[in-house]
Amino acid sequence: MAPRGPLSRGKGWLEKKGVDQRICFTSFLAAVITALSCLGTVFLIKGQLATAFDELLILLALTMLVPALVIALAAYIALIILRLG
Repeated sequence: MAPRGPLSRGKGWLEKKGVDQRICFTSFLAAVITALSCLGTVFLIKGQLATAFDELLILLALTMLVPALVIALAAYIALIILRLG
């Protein structure tokens, strides 16, 4: 009987779904770039005199930051799983 588990050399769940390391790395890179641009927007606006519209832009940038970080974390975990399996 073939060994089962995350460290076995068979095709894993991610590979069966068609996910490879290039897709995960591209997703990770895109999410990190998005997060950095959101932070850059916040720091750029904070450096100036902030109006009510600028506060709205800061809130929007911080709202975009959270999903970008979650996507980056998920892509990084998928990369680790693909490397192990």
